[in-house]
Amino acid sequence: MTTIRVDKNRVKRHFDRYADDYDRNALVQIGMGDRLLELIEQRISPDRVGHILEIGCGTGRLTASLLTRFPKARVYAVDLAPQMVRLTLERCSAEAEAGRLVVVSADAEGLTAEHFTELRLPEQADLIVSSATVQWFNEPADTMRAWLRMLKPEGVLAFATFGPRTFHELHDSFTAAAESLQAAGRRRGQHFLSLSDWESLLDGASEEVTRAFTGEETMYELHFRDVRSFLYSVKKTGAGNANQEPAGGGGISRKLLAAMEKAYVERYREPEGIRATYHLLYGLFGKG
Repeated sequence: MTTIRVDKNRVKRHFDRYADDYDRNALVQIGMGDRLLELIEQRISPDRVGHILEIGCGTGRLTASLLTRFPKARVYAVDLAPQMVRLTLERCSAEAEAGRLVVVSADAEGLTAEHFTELRLPEQADLIVSSATVQWFNEPADTMRAWLRMLKPEGVLAFATFGPRTFHELHDSFTAAAESLQAAGRRRGQHFLSLSDWESLLDGASEEVTRAFTGEETMYELHFRDVRSFLYSVKKTGAGNANQEPAGGGGISRKLLAAMEKAYVERYREPEGIRATYHLLYGLFGKG
């Protein structure tokens, strides 16, 4: 079986292109960051946090909250998209000028010694935070292992991401469309790990057997006027389908797209509009 990988260049281009519109469309992602912060505050006292590494800072909404809720801490933030770095620095300009925030553009799966020099990150962090980012990783086990090496023994790693039931309506509709056209079907969009997958991955990556994992998952539904409105919203808040295309292409034909829209409306239209499910996962790992 061929492993489907994320095209990081595509992810970077999309987030750069739609950075200025992100917050207006990112209702779910903003809520994820807010809930993740609540869970972090339940797990670790602000007095224990001096250094925070944030992976995937986006427009800086969560960054600003971390700076407020952890007033003694410095935040070292990373994002793949340079335009997101720009927005974070604009939102948190006072903290950056005061030396409490450093932000760099880099791939969190490929952080180098040069990046750490630029970040001025100390040897280890008290808290590593990532919201709506880890789903873009091609090597999550290796990446988490590297992060845990950057975490103090008593520190906490906290993340929010999407689960496997996210957009199940869209995937079901594509499958139905392919069957109706007697065409070869393949899954569209990202493949998301389950909460138990993440727990197993972190347990396997950690050399600290006393670290504990706590998790939470919820289903969140939004309704849209039509399928195109839903797809437009996804496009504005991420890279949509950022999978690397297989050899020979394999893009979506107009006929397949039309059949998918028809199946979606027939199966998932409700009085409020067509339904889209977001499966939200939260994980915290550490001594706490």
